[in-house]
Amino acid sequence: MNSLRYIHAADLHLDTPFLGLSRTDAGEALQAQLRDATFTALQRLFDQCERLRPDFLVLAGDIYNQEEHSVKAQLALRDGCVRLQACGIPVFWAHGNHDPLDSRLKTVDWPDNVTIFGPEPEQHVLYRDGAPLAVIHGISHARIREARNLALLFHRRPDAACFQLGVLHCSVEGSPTQDRYAPCSLDDLRAAGL
Repeated sequence: MNSLRYIHAADLHLDTPFLGLSRTDAGEALQAQLRDATFTALQRLFDQCERLRPDFLVLAGDIYNQEEHSVKAQLALRDGCVRLQACGIPVFWAHGNHDPLDSRLKTVDWPDNVTIFGPEPEQHVLYRDGAPLAVIHGISHARIREARNLALLFHRRPDAACFQLGVLHCSVEGSPTQDRYAPCSLDDLRAAGL
């Protein structure tokens, strides 16, 4: 099997308002600092990708908050993906419960290096020198309340003798009972063979 490198990021929650902090001047300053920190983290992610040149980047949900419909967050993400396109780095993106597919602005044009997984399982083969390097399996939350066990929808491709990765945003058994979305067990994830 060929060696490969990828970078994974999830739960950036870009442009989260941190509303509970704004009751005092100190709280407002902290609120602004934390909101800016999410964008700093995003820029550092893209900087690392440019420096390390991984075979691909995985974004596994809750990259921004649907509640805010933040144009700033989506444009910052798009601009970073344009940077990675110039480096030849593909981006595979699965939407989560805070950034479901229906939260994406339809007017943002994503560069060709970005694969956005839909609400049903998809597989994309990544090639190096004409040979399969990896199969990236993925699925996104269609809406904010995803009740399906998405892990049960993944199945290893038996015809691909290369690395296979599943990308989804879910609650794994043992998680707190509040905010359970796309619930699954470790056994469900293992059974996929990815």
